[in-house]
Amino acid sequence: METTKETKTATVFTDSDGIHHPFTYNDLESLTETIYYFIIDNDYLSDEDIRVTLADGTSFWWNFFLARACFCKGRITAAEMIEELLNTEEVII
Repeated sequence: METTKETKTATVFTDSDGIHHPFTYNDLESLTETIYYFIIDNDYLSDEDIRVTLADGTSFWWNFFLARACFCKGRITAAEMIEELLNTEEVII
């Protein structure tokens, strides 16, 4: 029996251009990899404020250096990166 994964939509808000970019995804691992290459391909800077909002409303700040350690250097897995992104508390100064 074949199971189909539900396709969801996340939005990525880039502060420099003020645009909400929609991304469809089946799992968080593929979503984060797609976002990483989107950021690279569109020349967003590493200090760019990027907010990811998942289909269920969960949101987090994108961490370029953590993503680079995952997708470019292979130092952590996508699952480890996602766990860190979702568990990082926002510090308000």
